[in-house]
Amino acid sequence: MISSVKDNRIEAEKFYAKLEYAPALVAGELVAAAKTNCFEDNIGFIGDHNDSVKRGFLNNYSRLQKINTSKDLTQAEVTLKELHDDHGKNTSEQVLYHYLASQLAQLRQDWPRYEYHVLHAFTLRSKLPQEYRLAAAKNMLDWYMYAQQFGDAKRVAASFGYLKGINIQPETVEKAVSDVVSFASSQPAIVQQVEFSYLPTRLLTPVRREIKMQIEQGQLQQVQLRCAFHVETLPISKEMRFEIKPEFGGCQILIKGTDNTRLQISQTGQLLL
Repeated sequence: MISSVKDNRIEAEKFYAKLEYAPALVAGELVAAAKTNCFEDNIGFIGDHNDSVKRGFLNNYSRLQKINTSKDLTQAEVTLKELHDDHGKNTSEQVLYHYLASQLAQLRQDWPRYEYHVLHAFTLRSKLPQEYRLAAAKNMLDWYMYAQQFGDAKRVAASFGYLKGINIQPETVEKAVSDVVSFASSQPAIVQQVEFSYLPTRLLTPVRREIKMQIEQGQLQQVQLRCAFHVETLPISKEMRFEIKPEFGGCQILIKGTDNTRLQISQTGQLLL
C-alpha cells in the first residue's frame, strides 16, 4: 500500500534492499514466516515526534462524523476531501481518515472503495485510537468473508488476539478462527470476483489446491505464487490454471492488474486451512 499523502516507494525500496534476509528456523528446521512492515519518513523534532493527531484534523473529523450520522452524503464527500487534503498529513491522521472514509463508502455501497479504505485502516490499526482497533479488525474480517477470501479472513480472525491495548480471551479468538474454517470447509467450490480499480496489487491466500483464474476485463501485469518453500512467476493468459502442491507449504498469490481489470478466481480440490 502507498500513502496518498507522499509516495515514498523509492526510499522504501532502497532501505529494504540493504537488509539481510535469511530463512526462518526453529530448532534448526525451516519454518514459514512473514511480517508486514510500515515504512515511514520521520520529520519530527526534538521533544515532538510529530505523529499525533492535530487539532485541525480532530475538528474536521468530528464534523464529518456528525455529517455521516445525518447521512448527508454530498456534504460528507466535500468534508472528507478537506480532511484528507488539508489535515491528513502524518500516519495517525491518515489511518483515521481511512477509518472514517470506509464508513462513507459503506453508506454509498461503493464496495471497491470500501475495501480500499478498510484494508488501510486494518493494516495500520496500531496507529488507530484504541477504541477503534477492534472495529477495524471486525470490518476487515467481515469484508473478507463477504469476498470469500477465507484464507485472509482466518489470518484476520487470528489477529484479534494481538490487538494492542485490547484484551480478548483466547477462547473468543479460537472461536472466530474456527467459524471461518468451518464456513470455508462447507464451500467445495469458491468463486471470487476481484477488481483492480482501487487496489492495483493483490495478495490473496488460497484455501483450496486447484486454482483457475479468468480475465473478464482489462489485463494482468504479474501473477506470482509466493509460498513458504516455493516462488514461481506464472505465465499470463486469458485463462490460467495451477495447483498449490503440498511441498510448497503455505502460499499466497500476488496479482498485479491495470486499472479497472476484473478477474474471476475459482478454487476447488483439497482444503488448505
